[in-house]
Amino acid sequence: MVVFKDDQFQLEEFSEDYEAAIGYLCEEARALLTTYEADGAQPENLYAMAFQGFSVELTEEKKNQLQKDARVKSIEPDRIRVLGTL
Repeated sequence: MVVFKDDQFQLEEFSEDYEAAIGYLCEEARALLTTYEADGAQPENLYAMAFQGFSVELTEEKKNQLQKDARVKSIEPDRIRVLGTL
């Protein structure tokens, strides 16, 4: 999962239109991937509320390149998270 820096986007303007926010975020994610010629990599899931980011399958080389980009806060590996226990 690629997480954009907190101040990267001002999505407040989309507060009434979640679909527009997701569309904008998708364009930005694709632009980031294109910058690093991540051929065939497409944003799979987009996150616009608690944080701004997207999931994508990347090679180790592309992950390392994206991690150095000024727009990127972090890149987290895909994993299962347990929110609580019974």
